[in-house]
Amino acid sequence: AIDNGGGEFRRSGNRVTFAAPHGAYQVQGDDRWLVLGCLTEEHWRAFTALAGHPQWADDERFATLAARKQHEDELDALVGQWAAEQDGPEAMERLQAVGVPAGLVQSASEVLADEHIVERGYFVYPEHAEAGVRAYDGPGFRLSKTPHDLRGPAPLLGEHTFEICTDLLELSVDEIADLVAEQVLF
Repeated sequence: AIDNGGGEFRRSGNRVTFAAPHGAYQVQGDDRWLVLGCLTEEHWRAFTALAGHPQWADDERFATLAARKQHEDELDALVGQWAAEQDGPEAMERLQAVGVPAGLVQSASEVLADEHIVERGYFVYPEHAEAGVRAYDGPGFRLSKTPHDLRGPAPLLGEHTFEICTDLLELSVDEIADLVAEQVLF
């Protein structure tokens, strides 16, 4: 397959050209995953020290980003072995404490209950006519001079057809009725 830039597209999963290790690694628990990325040499050295394997930093297979990329399968296997012995939340906190980008993969219910997201008021809970009260994503950003609120739940099919046709399209009631009868509008 060809990508938009005209080059050959290859699936790379969690791998990127500018970091290694960079991926999701299974930790203790049922289907629990820790993501981490060593984007700099400082991240790499901090990770190897924290993992209890400082010798990895000087191993010729992993001493540079280029070497780590060349031996990425071996590297991922080692990081995966380390991760499998870790408690996910504890490992994430320890990695973050030494500056290594890390996070936990969360289920939908965990995201809804996440302390930080709850504190920020990210999710809003309008009542939908058919689905009842449901969580909706709120605005992804906050602006002090132009605040934004979710106007309401997702509309029902055809809920606003009449007002769009009359107010915006300036159709007459008879034109709208004809379009509904022809099943052009609902």
